[in-house]
Amino acid sequence: MGKHYKKRPSEIINIEDEYTAYCFDEVAFFLLNEATDDKGILKWNRIKWGNDKKESKTNHNLIKFMQKHC
Repeated sequence: MGKHYKKRPSEIINIEDEYTAYCFDEVAFFLLNEATDDKGILKWNRIKWGNDKKESKTNHNLIKFMQKHC
């Protein structure tokens, strides 16, 4: 979305605190790099969200963390 709208991820979700916005943008950049293969193709399944248990392959824990700390 950032490329499409030519905005930082933190701007898209309206994070006002500068440091929090910086951290969010860093994570977004890191995840994008982790999901991109050597040929520049995005493959989001390359990112592991937890261990191999079925229930841990969601972003539930990430959402809970963000709700608590943001």
